[in-house]
Amino acid sequence: MDNYLTTEISGSTAVIRLNFPHLNAVNQNLIDNLYNCLSELEENQNIKVIIVIGTEKAFSSGLDLKETLNRNTRQAVTDDFINKKWEKLSECRVPVIAAVSGYTLGAGLELALMCDIVVSSDTAIFGQPEIKFGMIPGLGATQRLARLIGWQKTSAICLTGEFFNSAQALNFGIVIKIAPYTELISSALELAKKIDAQPKSALIAAKQAIKSAQETTLSQGIALERQLFYNLLSLEDKERRIRRFLAKK
Repeated sequence: MDNYLTTEISGSTAVIRLNFPHLNAVNQNLIDNLYNCLSELEENQNIKVIIVIGTEKAFSSGLDLKETLNRNTRQAVTDDFINKKWEKLSECRVPVIAAVSGYTLGAGLELALMCDIVVSSDTAIFGQPEIKFGMIPGLGATQRLARLIGWQKTSAICLTGEFFNSAQALNFGIVIKIAPYTELISSALELAKKIDAQPKSALIAAKQAIKSAQETTLSQGIALERQLFYNLLSLEDKERRIRRFLAKK
């Protein structure tokens, strides 16, 4: 792993800290490191929840413009630029919490949107400024934001390129909680602790069902949810937890 990325594991919770050059600018180096780290943690049977955090100044300032400057359409298609590796945060089987602070812009915001839950410092600055460079988001913001906050707010964000603060992000529903930066990681860990208390099999199933709501019709999503529910009925953990609860009554 690069020195720009560190991983700390405490119990069933892993914390990935990003500190790449240029305020965590998203380039292939960052993506490769993040992909490898997430893949390793995903294979660790003890890990039930992952937190991804940047620095105080930036979760990520966005796409590395120097890497993008000389890339043309043909090269992007030939090189498979923005391939499946870039979607690893979304595809990760276990729940992922983004703890964002400072600049959370462009591809940085898109990475946060791939996570299951986003908590924010009170100094976070959000935006999709790609339009100002003659581009549009390429990591899913037009789709994920539209599903999350509606097409009108998404249009205002993507068509103007204007930034917005953490209070607005909370109001939009992009983040679930705001804390001072000094309390950001403890706020994320508090949330992770509540997730960590749940059985891993149910966490994976719940994430899969919730994710399908973004990608399928209602009837398809309900069918998947029901099948996952059925699958969990045969697990010993379900029986043990129900019996423990009933014994207390």
